[in-house]
Amino acid sequence: MLSPRSFPFRLISRHHSTSRPIKSTLNLADSTATFRHRPKKFRISLLLLLERCKSMTHPKQIQAQMFLVGLHQNTDVLSKLTAFCTHPSNGDLVYAGRIFGWIQNPGLFIYNLLIKAFAKNGSFMKCFSFFTKLRVDGLWPDNFTYPFVFKAIGCLGEVSEGEKVHGFVVKSGDQFDTYVCNSLMDMYARLGRIGISRKLFDEMLERDVVLWNVLISGYLKCGRFQDAFCSCAALKSLGIGKELHRYAREELDLTSVIYNALVDMYCKYGCLSVALEIVEQMPCKTVIFWTSMVSEYVNCGELDKARELFDKNPVKDIVLWTAMINGLEL
Repeated sequence: MLSPRSFPFRLISRHHSTSRPIKSTLNLADSTATFRHRPKKFRISLLLLLERCKSMTHPKQIQAQMFLVGLHQNTDVLSKLTAFCTHPSNGDLVYAGRIFGWIQNPGLFIYNLLIKAFAKNGSFMKCFSFFTKLRVDGLWPDNFTYPFVFKAIGCLGEVSEGEKVHGFVVKSGDQFDTYVCNSLMDMYARLGRIGISRKLFDEMLERDVVLWNVLISGYLKCGRFQDAFCSCAALKSLGIGKELHRYAREELDLTSVIYNALVDMYCKYGCLSVALEIVEQMPCKTVIFWTSMVSEYVNCGELDKARELFDKNPVKDIVLWTAMINGLEL
């Protein structure tokens, strides 16, 4: 029998008292058998209760009442209960997995909830096991499934599994979905296959800032720093370029290759003064860097600055002379 002091009864009573006659509220305390004859009404009340729950204590009480009134296998209520248990702050993934086992013929929505929750929780093996079960149950993943599965595969380092799931994406036609492509590129970068990430990027008809960021981040993960800076320059986003510069300064050993990439990036942004500062900060300045700066100043029509740098460089090879002469001929 439902106790009038129990949490489920109190909230159900409150709901009925605001939307039904008082007699309806009092009838809730009659007996558990009453609800067995009115499962639909009680199911709706349970769904409303779950929307108001704030901690795992209440859903467990609600589940106990579900057994009493014969709704312990109701897919709607169990699905809602599972959804609550996957909440990042108030949920309980172990309990969510237990409830999932009671759901008959779980749908894609429930699978996606659990796959997402386990991926965000860092339980990548569990995430991938639910994806495998999804396929065994004859369901087809969608664009809400793939991103979290790709994250799990990338973190687990499973190249062959990644290629298999990539095949599912192609078959389903989701390879051009931006959200899916972002996660697929990130997976291949984590697996050290940045060339495939670049190929996927090139195949996308529309490339937004997020897609560019995934590519740049992928290059960094694979140690392809020059490619990262070149991609950043192609994006023409000074803000991202500065962030990348800060990352290089704080996290990387600044080699001549990285210096060259930074100089080239700022030159393409038109920030010649910043590029020149980087050249002057270099411990070992070669004629190549001076030639690059002279050429950029010439191209911008700042011949006085180009001549100043030309005179400042102690070593003048034929390439540097050519760059300066070209400027004088303009």
